[in-house]
Amino acid sequence: MNVRLVEWSDSPSFAKQVNHGVEISDSKWCSILEFDDEYSNIWFKNATNYMDIYKDVDVFLPIVVDVDDKLVFAGFTNEATFALNIAAEMGILSNETLQTYQNFQISGMVIKKSAYIDFGLLKPSFRLTFGYEFFLRMTNNSVKIMSIPKIGYKHINLREGSIFWNYKNGEDVLTDEEVRFWVESAKKEYFFINDRAIKYEPQTV
Repeated sequence: MNVRLVEWSDSPSFAKQVNHGVEISDSKWCSILEFDDEYSNIWFKNATNYMDIYKDVDVFLPIVVDVDDKLVFAGFTNEATFALNIAAEMGILSNETLQTYQNFQISGMVIKKSAYIDFGLLKPSFRLTFGYEFFLRMTNNSVKIMSIPKIGYKHINLREGSIFWNYKNGEDVLTDEEVRFWVESAKKEYFFINDRAIKYEPQTV
């Protein structure tokens, strides 16, 4: 395995780190592993098997096992594409699905580098819903996204140092108003390929 270590002089956002990593990679396919998460031992073998069959798919999503910071099971993510009352086509993530259901995880996905770059990468201006906006933009541009019915990734929610860890520990306050702002902003922004400045400002009475 070849590992390329990139050193930063500043503290870039998660989106900027991922974007840079994809841009300098020399592979056709890329994936995102957060520093304290874990791939299933057979995730890439499963993804490769699906690639051989579904050649029109640009993004493969694992079923993600979510755990808390004490590694206690919290739930699954990306499995909703197998519920026909949510997804129109079994296993396929569509733009219509995303308009009504937002809980999908980009970590662990296997994506064609060309699709990632051609349609604008992650947008650093999005603080909370960059993954959601990314999926909206991909599906709006006819990028085919498929969930594989295999557990492929373990994700630690609320890990120390993450955005939501700060909210959990009271350093920031996540209000319902802010959540709505970022979700609605993603729904308005995904039509634009290029990143634009977007900042939450609390309403004053």
